[in-house]
Amino acid sequence: MTSRLPKSIDPFKFCKKKTAISGQIDVRQLKRLSKIASTETGVVTIDLVFEKNSSRVNHVHGSIDAVISLICQNCLKEFDTEFHLEMALAFVTSESGMMKVEPMESVIVEDSKVDLFHLIEDELILALPISAKHKDCKKIIHNSQLGEIIEETIEKKENPFEILKQMKH
Repeated sequence: MTSRLPKSIDPFKFCKKKTAISGQIDVRQLKRLSKIASTETGVVTIDLVFEKNSSRVNHVHGSIDAVISLICQNCLKEFDTEFHLEMALAFVTSESGMMKVEPMESVIVEDSKVDLFHLIEDELILALPISAKHKDCKKIIHNSQLGEIIEETIEKKENPFEILKQMKH
C-alpha cells in the first residue's frame, strides 16, 4: 500500500508487481476538474489495485471517492456532490489491443508511462452530471415585466405513461 501517490506510473510494472495504492489527491492538483468545480477545496480518495487478470490482461480496478462542489444550474447556488466510482481499466499498447480486451474499458499506454492524476481526473469528469442540480431545488424566475423575482419549487413531473402501466395490470 502506498499513501503518497505517484503522479506518473508505469502501469505494466505496477501490474507485474500486483501493486496496490491508496491515498488522497487535492482537487487543486486536478486542473481540469478544478475549473469545473465551484471551489478548489476538497480531496479525492483513491484505492486502486494493479494486476493481471485470468486472461493475462494488465488492468487496474478499485474505487474513487470525492465530494465536489458544483453550481446548481437552476438556482445558481453552490452544492456538494458525492462521488463513489468503481474503476476498472485495461492497459494496452495499441488500438488493436483495445479490441482484444473488449468489453473492458482500456487506455493506450505510450512510452510505458501514465499520468495517474490525469486518469483519476478523467474518471471524475466522466461521472459529472450534464446539468448539475440540487435534488430539491427552488428555481428562481425573473419576471421582467413586473420586475419581480418569483420562486417556485420544482416538483417531479408525473409520467404520462404511468396510467398505461396501471391499465396493463
